[in-house]
Amino acid sequence: LDLVINHSSAEHPWFKASQDPESNYRSWYIWSTTDNTEGYDLKASAFDNPSWHKNSSGYYAGIFGETLPDFNYEEPAVREEMKQIAKFWLEKGVAGFRLDAAKHIYDASKTKNGTDSTEKAVEWWKEFSDYCKTINPDAFLLGEIWDTSELRYEYMSALDSSFVFDIGTDLFGQSIKDGKNTDNGIATTMKEEFDNVASKTPDAIDSLFLSNHDTTRINTTMENRRGQMKLTAALNLTMQGLPFVYYGEEIGMLGDTLGTDTNVRTPFLWGNEDSMTTSWFSDYSNDNTQDANAQSEDPYSLLSHYRKLIQLRAKSPALYKGVFEPIANGNEAISSYEMQSDEQTMLIIHNLSTEEQTAFLNTKGRIVFTTNEVKVWRTASSIVIPPLTTVIIER
Repeated sequence: LDLVINHSSAEHPWFKASQDPESNYRSWYIWSTTDNTEGYDLKASAFDNPSWHKNSSGYYAGIFGETLPDFNYEEPAVREEMKQIAKFWLEKGVAGFRLDAAKHIYDASKTKNGTDSTEKAVEWWKEFSDYCKTINPDAFLLGEIWDTSELRYEYMSALDSSFVFDIGTDLFGQSIKDGKNTDNGIATTMKEEFDNVASKTPDAIDSLFLSNHDTTRINTTMENRRGQMKLTAALNLTMQGLPFVYYGEEIGMLGDTLGTDTNVRTPFLWGNEDSMTTSWFSDYSNDNTQDANAQSEDPYSLLSHYRKLIQLRAKSPALYKGVFEPIANGNEAISSYEMQSDEQTMLIIHNLSTEEQTAFLNTKGRIVFTTNEVKVWRTASSIVIPPLTTVIIER
């Protein structure tokens, strides 16, 4: 469940009550007087927008805009209320939470001068996590921490996982558009990431994704869209960690290249006659995108490709709990690696280019997946892979 506890709406009764300086809710939000005796930087900004907003009751912090005032986590009643919200959902059977804006609970632009905002935020998430585990020891807490890997690792000491930003477009997508993977770059980069997590936060794991609700859909940036999207899907779904799929990726939906909120969060294309279809927004960018119902009938569609990979991952211990290891292949257009568990080893090979390529490596084993179910030619020490194709071999 997506849990948004950094801020409320400005229309929320709590915030309306907080505008009275004598209200018990005054301390639930971060207020500063006109003369700013509290020690805040009222000129601070976040995301190139002001973090502080003025009304008749003073200045209040709202790093996501004036309509979204931020909670004050220095107030014990706020902490307790947020834990009770988590308790409510966990007792309903929710398995865990995606923690929205996790690093902004104590954002530097809204805390008092001299505050270590990261230390304070991690301290809160540890308190929150410990509480959730008392309700459900298996509750899973995933933080949205859009920052450097080093900062993510600090938060992962308190959480079970965090999203790895920028790999979808900057690593996977760019490598595929370039059609090359110098020095097995995708695999070596991801190996470094996975090893860092294991050494710094051994109980946490990475959560991978291609694009999300704050970015343009990765498919928008592709040229050979159907083939390249199948490749990005295969990369995301065959690595160590937890893969996430932003709705619409699995059918190849596009988004606005500027990444504006509305244009990257358009309604899912179920099919014109489907009762699930909504029409609150005219999404002209997807006029040529085949809907989900139509793709379900095509065994070679992008949606069918996703389903096959997800089914394979779910039944393959090497894929859903294995350890990642790059495998050299002698071809810069090829990305190759193994996923290894105690029960199983899988060799994954991706041809990133739009031309047939040969990978030079040990191909012993049973082929359990190929894109579009193509046939591949191989010897004991090489394999010929069609353009934009993934091959998975069970050792």
